[in-house]
Amino acid sequence: MENVFKKNIMQRIPSALLLAGLFVALLISQSSILINGVISLIGIFLVWEWYKNASQNHFLGIGILISILLLIWLFPHILVLNIFLIGLFWTLILIRIKFLKPSSNSLFAFSNSWLGQLLIIGFISSAAFIFLDHNEFGINKFLLIFLMVFQTAMVDVFAYIVGSNFGKTPLVPNISPNKTIEGFFGGLLIAALLSIILSIIVSAPFRVIVILLLLLPFAFAGDLLESLIKRSSNIKDSGALFPGHGGLWDRLDSHIAVISVAPLIFILYFNLV
Repeated sequence: MENVFKKNIMQRIPSALLLAGLFVALLISQSSILINGVISLIGIFLVWEWYKNASQNHFLGIGILISILLLIWLFPHILVLNIFLIGLFWTLILIRIKFLKPSSNSLFAFSNSWLGQLLIIGFISSAAFIFLDHNEFGINKFLLIFLMVFQTAMVDVFAYIVGSNFGKTPLVPNISPNKTIEGFFGGLLIAALLSIILSIIVSAPFRVIVILLLLLPFAFAGDLLESLIKRSSNIKDSGALFPGHGGLWDRLDSHIAVISVAPLIFILYFNLV
């Protein structure tokens, strides 16, 4: 068990460091246009991976994605509606995920291409909203997104470490037998502590720290939903793009959930609309 754990860690480190370096470089550029462009490109690759797992025409999927994004760009009010819908979706997933069961006929499978489009468009729309200028945040938007991504990554890392070494009680055995309650609480608590420390170091306002902590559980919602989708689709990994991580969905599932739900919390907390 210990050798498997060490092997998995060593496989993940190179790709994790590469992705972290690229992410930090993007934020240092402080170019919302560049970052939104990269996120849109990631969205295209997410569609390609989803449709490939569904054995569907990925060019059709990419065309649908681009058409809907153009529609949102032409009619910006759709952006806010989309943010409310995707935020509500992830909130319901967080509440109900424990009661969902994998099935070949499930709506939560790669065969449901519209679910993929919903998740991807929600992710891109939410990221675009965050990178608008919001003086209410009281913090640089690029620093805010860094804190969000940092704490989400820490949830994944420490849930894996704690669960692999101390986990005994299955969290949601029907969806992901290897995830444990010990890993869940260990990941949450350590990530929360690190997030608070880093937020204090960068002088983040108290209200931002509160919002960051509210977002933490959604990292698990994203992870578990993707596990449900893969199990319903009878596949182990969404792809093989990153050694030790799998595909793009495997690497970004938690981040997609957190970033997608964040704008709804911002809107409700700061009364932005």
